[in-house]
Amino acid sequence: MTSIEQKFHHIAWAYQNSPGGPITSRDARRRLYGLYKQATAGDAQGDYPSFFKFDERAKFSAWRTHRGMSREEAMRRYVELAEELGYRDPGPSPVPWISDETWRRDESWRPEDQETYPFVVDPVVQEASELDRARAPRIATSERHEKPPTGTPEEQAKRLVEESPQTYILRLIEPTWPLCCRRLTTLVGRWTCDEVFCPILPDVYLLGAGPDDRPFDDGAIHDEEKLFHCLDCGRVYMTP
Repeated sequence: MTSIEQKFHHIAWAYQNSPGGPITSRDARRRLYGLYKQATAGDAQGDYPSFFKFDERAKFSAWRTHRGMSREEAMRRYVELAEELGYRDPGPSPVPWISDETWRRDESWRPEDQETYPFVVDPVVQEASELDRARAPRIATSERHEKPPTGTPEEQAKRLVEESPQTYILRLIEPTWPLCCRRLTTLVGRWTCDEVFCPILPDVYLLGAGPDDRPFDDGAIHDEEKLFHCLDCGRVYMTP
């Protein structure tokens, strides 16, 4: 994947998923749509939608405007317009205990005129019990980041605070952070999660749940829950 393709996909994701992105006019949204379609699908084909399908017709027109433009050029123009509107690709996660996907999802828009705050504030690091470990579902580990060093829960909590990245919009206040294999787990879900982890949500128990408690079987992350992945053993945990 070329650098412009990678940047295009990251900033397109930021635009589509940013939790607090800039207010974008209808005209700008349609221009972005047209460039996105040209970049991903090439020239518009077929006839215009019905005259009475106003939004679909306007979007098709925005796409058709770029007929003949190369996909790489459409990607470049999409990135330029999105950045002009205030959207940014935050790049990969700066720490091993926040996944790249979570970092991009939560920090995809950073208004530079706002004060920055640490991402993690007053964390409570909790070691996974034998019961937690026995029933935690597993997903193959990723080596996107070097794993954090081992240490006591107190030492790991201190590390979370001292090395917590600075952010503009979202942060975690007093989160319970699972410790598994004597290492900090990686945050992979907060309000939502990527396609790798979402299918196993109905099988995940809350950290520290009792032997008679049920798994988190409604298959959705709510405002108060967070999903974590151990990069050593692949176990997946959830905390309130």
